[in-house]
Amino acid sequence: WMQAAIVSSVPDSAARLLREIVRQDGTAGAGRHLFKALSAVVGARQQSDEIADLLQVIAHQPAGDVAAFQTNCLGGLLDGMRRGKPASLTATNGLAALRELLTSPSTVVRGQALQMASVLKLSQSPEMSAVFEAATLEALDSRRSIPERQSAIALLASAPFTQLEPVAAKLLDARQP
Repeated sequence: WMQAAIVSSVPDSAARLLREIVRQDGTAGAGRHLFKALSAVVGARQQSDEIADLLQVIAHQPAGDVAAFQTNCLGGLLDGMRRGKPASLTATNGLAALRELLTSPSTVVRGQALQMASVLKLSQSPEMSAVFEAATLEALDSRRSIPERQSAIALLASAPFTQLEPVAAKLLDARQP
């Protein structure tokens, strides 16, 4: 009940509270249990500047288990944004942070960032085209592990049909594993 009380008491400053918790305790401190819920509040409020600020915090964590922190926060943000009609992301710092998350070494973080771009209607952007191109190369690379290729294919599921069609035809070839 304590977590619910904290989260419900800061609806207008959830992103600031999350930033402060990370600044003081890092991503592994006691406040880590609030990250997903605070991120969901930011997403549900649909305020472009708050979303951009939170994406900055998520993208720029230099220490700790960065992928776990990013996955947790992006998951909450996506949950919150799906509760209503998402605002467009116009703040350049938010777009830059999302661009960084799209190139994360973690396939889970990249996938969530891709979902975020889709929710924000950014799927036709140059950044997204580059992500889809990289996923195409990874999906078709027979030297990659099956899980890596499956992750790339999952990313391609969000690609525009014109990008997905030629890759799908190659992947469905009988010579593919």
